[in-house]
Amino acid sequence: MRTFAEDIIATDEYGGVEGLMEKLKVDPKLGLTGEDFVVRGTHFGKNYREPLKARPFYVLFLAALDDFMLKVLMVAAVFSLTFDMILATPDHRSHAWIEGFAIMIAVLIVASVGSFVDWKKEVSFVKSRAKSDEKNVCVVLRNGETETLHHNFLHVGDIINIEYGMAIPVDGVVMNATQLSVDEAAMTGESDEMKKEILQICKSRHADKQAEDQGKPDAANAMLRTHELPSPLILSGTNIAGGEGKMLCVMVGDDSCLGQIIKNLEERPEVTPL
Repeated sequence: MRTFAEDIIATDEYGGVEGLMEKLKVDPKLGLTGEDFVVRGTHFGKNYREPLKARPFYVLFLAALDDFMLKVLMVAAVFSLTFDMILATPDHRSHAWIEGFAIMIAVLIVASVGSFVDWKKEVSFVKSRAKSDEKNVCVVLRNGETETLHHNFLHVGDIINIEYGMAIPVDGVVMNATQLSVDEAAMTGESDEMKKEILQICKSRHADKQAEDQGKPDAANAMLRTHELPSPLILSGTNIAGGEGKMLCVMVGDDSCLGQIIKNLEERPEVTPL
């Protein structure tokens, strides 16, 4: 049985992406060597994502105190303390502060309990996310040998092995495919599994499709079914639904499809008065 590296070397045209590999300075027999990772990271970006961190307790506590009703109670506590101490008779002045102080303590207890519960939830979620993130690895050709790398350390130009059930971490172009199909519902909303093939086959199938549809009365409707044709592109955030193959990484980090979605989610719009 041939190894991943031997399978790549045995491919004469590398899926029709030889020119792209030449532009990206990738040796199809060796993959990336690691000598220019700094330059690649500067020019193309990195796929590294900071690990999720739980917000500190004091941040959640201050956020809880920002509640409108708690603000009203705190203002009421201050007014109660002030006026009770001013208007109290000398005999009652020693304990006139109790009511206002009790309101303030109640506010702090409510904010503290709610903040502590939220903080524990965030800590548990971060631990669960970190444990799940450890499984985000893939097989990559580096220095002529296969390596298992975490998604954070992928670079543009990496030759990645893709197999059934794999979650795609970067955008890429198919180099080799064997009955390869991808579930793109999360990215495109398309429920049907999308077939993936190398560039030459895709171009040939599209040309045959256009020739077949030409002159037909329902040509316009036929063109709408082009999603049934194979595609050489694999988007990040999708999942391999069947088959196996290899892909050349062309987009990482914020420039990838998944990165764009994550970036848009982080940039939350300003809350309107409505």
